[in-house]
Amino acid sequence: ALSSVIPCYAAGQMQKLQVLRVVACNGMKEVFKTQLGTSSNKNNKSGGDEGNGGIPRVKNNVIMLPNIKILKIRYCNHLEHIFTFSALESLRQLEELMIEDCKAMKVIVKKEEDASSKKVVVFPRLTSIVLVKLPELEGFFLGMNEFRWTSFDEVTIKNCPKMMVFAAGGSTAPQLNYIHTGLGKHTLDQSGLNFHQTTSPSSHGATSCPATSEGTIWSFHNMIELYVERNYDVKKIIPSSELLQLQKLEKVHVCSCDGVDEVFEALEAAGRNRNRNRNSSSGSAFDESSQTTTLFNLPNLTQVKLEYLCGLRYIWKNNQWTAFEFPNLTRVHISTCKRLEHVFTSSMGGSLLQLQELCIWNCSEME
Repeated sequence: ALSSVIPCYAAGQMQKLQVLRVVACNGMKEVFKTQLGTSSNKNNKSGGDEGNGGIPRVKNNVIMLPNIKILKIRYCNHLEHIFTFSALESLRQLEELMIEDCKAMKVIVKKEEDASSKKVVVFPRLTSIVLVKLPELEGFFLGMNEFRWTSFDEVTIKNCPKMMVFAAGGSTAPQLNYIHTGLGKHTLDQSGLNFHQTTSPSSHGATSCPATSEGTIWSFHNMIELYVERNYDVKKIIPSSELLQLQKLEKVHVCSCDGVDEVFEALEAAGRNRNRNRNSSSGSAFDESSQTTTLFNLPNLTQVKLEYLCGLRYIWKNNQWTAFEFPNLTRVHISTCKRLEHVFTSSMGGSLLQLQELCIWNCSEME
């Protein structure tokens, strides 16, 4: 089985390599082979080895590929890291990095004991990082070095339930305004990528809400676009406990989630909620005798698109405890939601003055 992609003896002939894609190499344990032993040429100040093509090496004998621009790795289930820390200085040309579906991946950059924590790591050209379906990933880098991403404008982190931190030493990314997760698109606050989650969301137990696998950092309070696709376990897209956090939400798109029966979960009386959701912690419940109606106003929501939701019964269910308003909703597209009973309730009419486009197709139980 292939244990590494770039062996030491081959790197001298690969200095012009710009694009590297590695797919389904389950025996691979290293992308860039770490050379065993130390150099016997103590007087070599140039960083290269005489008689070996002038191969550039860093101090711990890791081969460097100074012209690599695009690196994509998928389905390599024995990889635990991609780079060692000392190899980062050779990645100044790197523009795109994508790591997907690697079950053993713990960090992207591995710490080294002899590396100084005062050194600042700069990626001058890296614009995009995509990290998807990495169930053991704890962070991009867990050492205390600071990272500067001067060209960063796209970050995607999806289905990484154990990710506690991006870079423990802090990150500066002046061009980055948004982050994409399995929930959708989120704005970044002043802390940017410098989040520190203290408890793994995977330890919270099962829930009917899709936010579970994404953690609490990227939840609903900073979401501007919600996109959930092919999640077959979720029942409620937005739990009632999060309805007050949707002030920034602009777009909703839910597709091919067969178990979904409600998009915006309405408040329920405590007794009913316990009977209906004994194993769910997503909803909010209270005394059934309460006469208070809570109004949820989503001022920035403009578009809703729902497709192939076989179990969907309600988009937003008004009851004596819950009312919804969407003052800027302009487009609603619904297709193949065969159990859906209605789109709007009569009490919503006054909040739909901006609605310009309503498309409903293949919804056979629509009243």
